[in-house]
Amino acid sequence: MPIFTEAVAAALAEYPLVNSSVDGDRIIMKKDINVGIAVAKPDGNLIVPVIKDADQKNLVGLAKTVNDLANRARANKLSPDEIQGGTFTITNGGVFGSMLSTPIINPPQSGILGMHN
Repeated sequence: MPIFTEAVAAALAEYPLVNSSVDGDRIIMKKDINVGIAVAKPDGNLIVPVIKDADQKNLVGLAKTVNDLANRARANKLSPDEIQGGTFTITNGGVFGSMLSTPIINPPQSGILGMHN
C-alpha cells in the first residue's frame, strides 16, 4: 500500500482537479493531498483512516504511517480527526483477493482507486 499511496499522491499533485470535490455546481479545489486507506476491521467492517499531506512524505514515512493507522484502526484506537479530511481513497481486495468489487466514493471526495487481483 505505501507504494500505491506514493503513486496516488504524486498523481493528485500532477492532476489537481482529481483532488477536488463538488458542491452543487461548484468545484472546490483541495490544497492538501489527504489519502484515505480502507482498512478491514476484525468484525468485517471497513474504516478509512486518512494520511494527511501524503504528498509530503517519502516512501518510508508512508510505510510507517500506513502500518500505524492500519494497526490502530483494527484495534479501534483511531481519533475522529484521523478518519476525516480525506480527499481521495485507496482500497483493495486485501486478504479476500477479490477479482472485482464496487468501491464506494466517500463524499465529498471525487474519487477512489480500487485495486484487485
